[in-house]
Amino acid sequence: MTFQQVQKYEKGSNRVGAGRLQQISDALEVHPSYFFEDMPDDTQSIGQGAPNQAYIPPEVIEFAASDEGVELIRAFSRVGNPNVRCRIVKLLKSLGEHDW
Repeated sequence: MTFQQVQKYEKGSNRVGAGRLQQISDALEVHPSYFFEDMPDDTQSIGQGAPNQAYIPPEVIEFAASDEGVELIRAFSRVGNPNVRCRIVKLLKSLGEHDW
C-alpha cells in the first residue's frame, strides 16, 4: 500500500473495503471489530437514513467482520450455481434449528 493511499484513507477520500480492513486487522493482530468499538450501535448499520440502501443489523456486521464470517462469505461467493447456493442456505437454516 502506498503512502498516498494511506493518506486518502486517513482523509476519508477513499473508503476502506472489507477485504482491506481484514488485511489491516491481520497486520495489526486485532479483530476487525476493534475498529468499531467506540461507535454507537445505530451507526454500524449501512443505509441509516438512506432510502435506497438496506439496514444491516449490528450482529450481521459483527459476523461478517469475523474470521469465520469472511471465510464463509468468500466460499459462498465462489459457488456460481444459484440452485446450489439456494440449497446451501436451506442446509444452514436447517442446521441452525437444531441444538447441537
